[in-house]
Amino acid sequence: MRCCQDRFLQGSRVSEQETVRVLIVDDSATARAALREAFAGEPGIQVVGEAADAPSALAKVQRLKPDLVTMDVYMKGCSGLEISAEIMHAHPTPILMVTGVDPKDPSLVYEALRVGVLEVCGKLPAPASVTYVQRRAELGRLVRCLAKVPVVRRRRPAPREAPSPEARVLKTPSLIPPQIVVIGASTGGPPIVCELLKQLPTSFQIPVALVQHMADGFTSGFARWLEGQTGRRVTIVTERTALEPGVVYIGTEGRHFEVVGPSHVATFEGPEHNYHRPSADILFRSAAIHFGSAVIGVILTGMGSDGADGMRALFNAGAWTFAQHPSTCAADGMPRTAIANGSARLVLMPEELAGAMVRAGTRGSGA
Repeated sequence: MRCCQDRFLQGSRVSEQETVRVLIVDDSATARAALREAFAGEPGIQVVGEAADAPSALAKVQRLKPDLVTMDVYMKGCSGLEISAEIMHAHPTPILMVTGVDPKDPSLVYEALRVGVLEVCGKLPAPASVTYVQRRAELGRLVRCLAKVPVVRRRRPAPREAPSPEARVLKTPSLIPPQIVVIGASTGGPPIVCELLKQLPTSFQIPVALVQHMADGFTSGFARWLEGQTGRRVTIVTERTALEPGVVYIGTEGRHFEVVGPSHVATFEGPEHNYHRPSADILFRSAAIHFGSAVIGVILTGMGSDGADGMRALFNAGAWTFAQHPSTCAADGMPRTAIANGSARLVLMPEELAGAMVRAGTRGSGA
């Protein structure tokens, strides 16, 4: 799944002369050979090993310390999802799932993201195909980009055993009760967004507007998956839409998403901002304009800096602004930039975000 369009844009900053060391995990010798041959034709990629089962994959990740692992989905004795989960627990490494099944299947995509896989993509066509060279180049760019994504161990840290100096209240916001929640996320965002919404009690009825960087073709599946997982109504906004209590709103693909009044959201055409459309900056700024301090702004895992300027606008308006702790992010660029510019009032572990939002929504500055 190409859940974050910035991977190619960020990838342009990665020199193709830098060698990315890849471990191929697939129980098919033919499939491994096809990937090995494909990578041999791409600059800056070196296959350092292959594995056909879970024990071999785990041993080689530990011994070879590859920059990236390519992982098949269906393996004899153990699925690629189970192997990926174990790798992310024992030896955190960027993982790209390369599958012959539908790479846009929401149940596969979001389960893969949940266990720590960064992306899911389809296997290459036969070398005789007219699209082979183009698809091989796209795969090469994806591998070079994902290999640079910081990953973290998929185990939640013990809360506050060693408090970070970043995790502090920077300034007390307004006492006006929040009227809207705005969330921005990119790489690694779907499972964090899902868990956050699941942890909110049913009594939390503030509408939520979400920008999740996602390539075309995935928004509908993401919305259905999020609705099924969280029990909250999820609406894809295609026109001016009234905000309703407890509903989650996502902008339609390829358009910016914004608050357009004290009770409505809408989408509009416009150039990319910070390489994105929709952009979290635009959503956050519009919320600051129309709701002022009556906003809870949340910035989650993601590459790049989208959302940081918008968080600053929310901070200046007196809103609550929360950032996911960078140590827990699949990619920490977005929250780290917001923290660096001083716009995050609270920096929290993922499991602490929902409680902070509830306290902000019910007790004002008592959060």
